[in-house]
Amino acid sequence: MKQKVKANETKIRIASMLNELLKEKDIERVSVVELCQKSNVSRTTFYKYFQDIYDIHQWLWKYYLADCMNNIYVQYGWYDGLLKFFSVMLKHKELFQNSEKGITPFPEQGYENVLKIIKRKFYQKGIYLTAKEKVILKYCIYMQASATSKWIRDKMQDDPKEVTKALIYALPDFIPRN
Repeated sequence: MKQKVKANETKIRIASMLNELLKEKDIERVSVVELCQKSNVSRTTFYKYFQDIYDIHQWLWKYYLADCMNNIYVQYGWYDGLLKFFSVMLKHKELFQNSEKGITPFPEQGYENVLKIIKRKFYQKGIYLTAKEKVILKYCIYMQASATSKWIRDKMQDDPKEVTKALIYALPDFIPRN
């Protein structure tokens, strides 16, 4: 467990440094060598965790999204979980804005994972969805992922609190908010 925490800390440090470098130049102009030097990690360490520079935002997305979604109904409700996620994204704004140049589009990347997490959370709470509710949930989560992707493409100008409120408002009534 300690090793996993240290690995995640290293990955976050690399992601944060890439975010800083992206304030100065486009992602295509950032080299792995430069990123490693600025992050104080070896190239071997970098490639142990990431395939390339574009892999960083994908990992960061999955890491924070999983953290926020796994803690919904545990530490906080939907509003606090989504707000935390949007706040993290805003902190790494340059990285996420450059993500459109990456390989996997965000809605497809986050959508399936969130759907699995939420279904598992419902099961743990003893909530059993009808076939119709499962379809509605599926499209609701996809809508949230697409709205998040649009927020990124729009340069994250809307206040995360307002984006979160809108997404919460769009949740169907059968989804517990807390």
